[in-house]
Formats: sequence, C-alpha cells, structure tokens
Amino acid sequence: MNKQPYLDYEEYVEKYRSIIDDFDLFLDYSRKPLPKIIWTNLLKTYPEFIVNLLHHAAVNFERIDWWEGAFKVASDFKPGNTIEYLSGQIHVQEEVSMLPVVAMNPQKGDTILDMCAAPGNKTAGICLKMAEEGLVVANDIKSSRVALLQNNLSRLGFINVVVTQSDGMQIRDEDIFDKILVDAPCSAEGNIRKSQWSRRNDSHSLSFQPIQIKLLNRALKLVKKGGEVIYSTCTYSPDENEVVVNAVLQENIVLQPLDFPDHFCYSKGLTSWQNTTFHESLQKCGRIWPHQNDTGGFFVAKFKKLLSF
Repeated sequence: MNKQPYLDYEEYVEKYRSIIDDFDLFLDYSRKPLPKIIWTNLLKTYPEFIVNLLHHAAVNFERIDWWEGAFKVASDFKPGNTIEYLSGQIHVQEEVSMLPVVAMNPQKGDTILDMCAAPGNKTAGICLKMAEEGLVVANDIKSSRVALLQNNLSRLGFINVVVTQSDGMQIRDEDIFDKILVDAPCSAEGNIRKSQWSRRNDSHSLSFQPIQIKLLNRALKLVKKGGEVIYSTCTYSPDENEVVVNAVLQENIVLQPLDFPDHFCYSKGLTSWQNTTFHESLQKCGRIWPHQNDTGGFFVAKFKKLLSF
C-alpha cells in the first residue's frame, strides 16, 4: 500500500481553494504573525486598570469591543512577564478561540462541562462569564495537560471550577450539564500563524475523525434535554468539521445559530464536500479563515438537544 506524500503548507491547503473567498489573501495572512490578545479578569480588577498598565508600559493597543476588558496589544509586549499576569489579573488568549465561549453564552448558575479543557483558555472564559455562580467541570485526559490546566485556573483564582482527569468517553454523569464544550483534538491546520507547519497529508486529518465523532456523541448524551453542546476545532478540514457534525445529527439533535458578534466575519458551514452532501442546517456552523478578522483559523458548531423526541 502506497503512503500519501507529505505536502508543504501551500500544497496542502490548495484543496480548500474552492471554499475560500480570497485564496491569495488567505495565504498572505497565513504567513503573518498572529496578533496578541489579552483580556481582563473582571473578578480581580477593572479594564481601566489594565488600560493604565498598558499606557504606563508605552504599549500600543486597541480594544476588542465584543469581549469586555479585552485588548489587542503590540507584538513586542510580553504580558507573561508582568505582575498583573502572574497575579491572575490578565490572561492571554487567541481572539478566535474566545468564540466558542461566545457561542455557548454561559449563564450564572449553569452547570457546564468542558470535556477537553487543557490548557484552560476556554474554561477560563466560561468561568469569567459565570462570575463564580454555578459549576464548571474542566476535564482532560492527559496528566501533563491537566497540570497546565490547573496552573492556569489557579493563577486566575476561579473558585467555581473542578478539574478532573478522565477519558471524555468515560464520563458517566448524564443529564446534569446545562451546556458542554467539546473543543476536540484535531489536525490544527488553523494554527499556522503561531506554530511551524509540520509534515502532513490528508490521512493526518482523517485520523482524528473517529474520536471527534465519539466525543461529540458522548457529549450529546451527557447534556440535559433542552441543553446545548458547542463543538469546536482549530482546523479547516470538512472531514473534521462538517462530516463530524453531520454524523451526529438526529431527530432530537439540531443545530442552532452561533450569535457571533455582528461585525465578526466568518463563512457558513458547507452543505457539500467532495461529492458528499450534508444536511442543509450545517449552514448554521461557522468557519473562520485568518484573513477575515486577522486571526487564526477555527470552526464552531452549536447543537441543541430537544426536550421531547
């Protein structure tokens, strides 16, 4: 059996040319450094205090208006070296990875599971939005990643979160979660702006699909009737996104609009790919390309488990 050849980045993404509105601009942004984003831990300090910090440090910045206390800062600023970071007053997170939390819209009093939580950026965003009212279960399978997760949440000082180490497939607490996030393991094609491209081919992407479907199916069983599940990846591949989403749709499992910020640009989910047709509701999913908002790449889908079926 002949193995598929490894491809460089431009060869690899050529297959996406037909679904990208401006392929050349996409390639151009893929080569640029990723902007640096920080957000204010509103449970410890105020956005204006962070503004004063940035002014004092002579750091150029601009506000992100759709996330309270978030700022895009100059690339030479090193927030990890500041007292404010070490004391948990600010956190560093890629802008596009904040979108699953926006789609989830956590509410005070919710019980929420982050099934694949490490390193904890999205968990932290969920805790922040809940203002310590409710419960977040942050789970990951690997001990090394759990340690990183614990460190981040401890530094930020959130008290409404429990960290667990488990295979997501082995979580048995059905019908107690109002909302679940499945930020699934993936081929990470959308991380090209912050990590060096590794040798890969289409089989690399396909290798993630079985576990993605299993984790998402498990989450849809765990969530309460009437509850919601957010599925996200940092990859472009329809094999890891639309194929996975389409595979779990049922009579009682339907897709919901994402309710992203009005000015945030994204592409609708596909209804067909390489001779495969998907349910028309997959247009409610969202794929973010780097050139649309000067971010990394991402995919988000939002499911609702109907009350009766």
